Amino acid sequence: MRVSYDTMLQIFKRVLMKKGFQEDRAEAAAAIFAQNSLAGVYSHGLNRFPKVVEYLEKGEID
Repeated sequence: MRVSYDTMLQIFKRVLMKKGFQEDRAEAAAAIFAQNSLAGVYSHGLNRFPKVVEYLEKGEID
């Protein structure tokens, strides 16, 4: 399944904002995850994102 860059960016940003990120920081972080996936670095893109959300929820990262 393919997910477009714009779709990833939008979803990542929305999720991060729900986790308390300010809009500009959510957009910047979302862009990094989406760009990593676009570049083929899935370990720090789409595949890493759920773990980052988990860490945010546990308070392990902010």
